[in-house]
Amino acid sequence: QWLSVPYSAIVIPMLPPVWRWILDKQDPFPAPFGPVLLANTVAQMIALYIFFYFFLQVTLRLQLINKMLREFHGRTLDPSGEQGRPEGTRKKPRANGNPFDLYVSSREVYMPNSGWWEQQWNDKRSNVENWHVCETYLRVFVSSIRLTAQAMLVG
Repeated sequence: QWLSVPYSAIVIPMLPPVWRWILDKQDPFPAPFGPVLLANTVAQMIALYIFFYFFLQVTLRLQLINKMLREFHGRTLDPSGEQGRPEGTRKKPRANGNPFDLYVSSREVYMPNSGWWEQQWNDKRSNVENWHVCETYLRVFVSSIRLTAQAMLVG
């Protein structure tokens, strides 16, 4: 993927000179304007390289965010993570709880002052707070992408 950036930046600006040279059987850069057109082609290569580099970087970031959000969505619907896994690859549950657990799934009768329920409440509250912090980080991550995209559009 990373090699496509320099190749694209070189091939696209070279299309008109190569067309003139191969198909029209003329000089790639006409005689009076040769150095100027060559400099223009090099400037186009540099500009395209920068544009494609930032575009690829933004695309990879968005793909990463999409992957993380799909994982979060799947874990919200199925906190155990077992849904959609092949039979032989299922994970064993953690002994100390799962950070994706946002609710208590127990048949134990609710007693407000019991130590077990207090611990469950604290664990789930901590999980929700961690999810909130994660969402904040994702928003910051996406905002840097937005700023990069805006800078590219202005440029």
